[in-house]
Amino acid sequence: MNHRIGLRIRSEKGVHEEVRKACLVFANWLRWQMEFPMRVVVYLKKKEQIRSNGEWVSASFFAPFSLEEEPYIRIATGDYPQLIEELGREDALLAILISFAHEIIHYQQWLDGREFSEQEAEEQGERLVYDYCDDQAFFEDILEMKRVWTIENEEGTALFTNEQGESLMPFWSKEEKAHKIIHSVAFYRDHKAISIATEEFMEEWLPELQEEGYQVGLNMYSRSLIGREMEPSTVLERLEEERRKGGS
Repeated sequence: MNHRIGLRIRSEKGVHEEVRKACLVFANWLRWQMEFPMRVVVYLKKKEQIRSNGEWVSASFFAPFSLEEEPYIRIATGDYPQLIEELGREDALLAILISFAHEIIHYQQWLDGREFSEQEAEEQGERLVYDYCDDQAFFEDILEMKRVWTIENEEGTALFTNEQGESLMPFWSKEEKAHKIIHSVAFYRDHKAISIATEEFMEEWLPELQEEGYQVGLNMYSRSLIGREMEPSTVLERLEEERRKGGS
């Protein structure tokens, strides 16, 4: 049997436009990060809560018993004005996106045939949203500032090996982020931060890194150099897409 695939958003009339847009952008980012081999539709509801298994909740995931049915997610968004008063606009949107991500983790658990774990959904859902925020900041910053930063010493641009044994070159969206790594990681104390024009980064650096088989590290942090890792071709596609949307 052929199944429809993908992630779709369906917004009920009356859902706040800021919430709808935030969920659409987040969904687009999720499509870059994971596969959706069974189509799942996310319904944005204008109610403050929705009923699921006899309880009132902020979001729910429907897991069908048969593969002839498609799973779906419902998210209550009607409390957005109240959340703004309590948390502020940015954190109010984050709270809704975390509910979204929580149910996406349940979707993954269902795909894998695993028992639902609320703790896993909570922890991984929050991490998913924080990764998304870091990613967005990187692309938006380097398009706006028209610069990207890396670090180098006399031997050349910094490289390190990730847990999979792949060579990775790190880049940061702000100079202070690069300096923080130089000051906190002993191995890079003799390095200095250098800036690269975003155009040069897109036209020369990324294609060359792709050809040489390197990964790209985005806004790496901590002494262990933790952060998002992407194929150079994916970074380039994301930048081009952000630019088309008016990111530069």
